Amino acid sequence: MITTMLFFPYATVIPHRHPWSHLFLLGTLLRVLYISLIFWTVCLVLNRPDIFDYVWECREHWWPLLLGLAVSDALHWAMDGFPT
Repeated sequence: MITTMLFFPYATVIPHRHPWSHLFLLGTLLRVLYISLIFWTVCLVLNRPDIFDYVWECREHWWPLLLGLAVSDALHWAMDGFPT
């Protein structure tokens, strides 16, 4: 339920099988930016700017994470029949 509520605005603007959600790397990047926006907003509301520093210090681990998400998106795209 919480996931549905968090992704409702994203799903309203970019529904499933929309070209932007399925373009390789672009769909991944859009979702990562959306989740990052939520994360940064929560950190600011909770007045925890120190979390920003920790996330930045872990930046060398971002590439494997993003690559894994991109591969997952590519497989999802393939399973959906390569919609455009």
